[in-house]
Amino acid sequence: MSKLTKTDIIDNIHKRIGSTVTKTEISSIITIICQYIIDKLLSNQSVSIDNFGTFSPSVFKGHRGFNLSTGKVEDVRPFRSVKFYPHEVYLRLTREKRNIFLKK
Repeated sequence: MSKLTKTDIIDNIHKRIGSTVTKTEISSIITIICQYIIDKLLSNQSVSIDNFGTFSPSVFKGHRGFNLSTGKVEDVRPFRSVKFYPHEVYLRLTREKRNIFLKK
């Protein structure tokens, strides 16, 4: 599985729109979008992007857990995380791809 980087995205956008916008400007726009999403999540708000998916903040309560490294039961502190729910279109695409691989 290949890893998609911010540089890959910038290069792809730059190829598609040509030289009307510089790579530096595209990078700035992507940074602004990412920071906006982070700010909303930190203020405990979900961010939904049409035809892409929804980022939702999630809080996990503290609990007792088994540490596999030490073999001891320890307290797990509460922590925050982010859940991503892909749009239905992407779910269908991955299911179709999965079915294609299963038929071989």
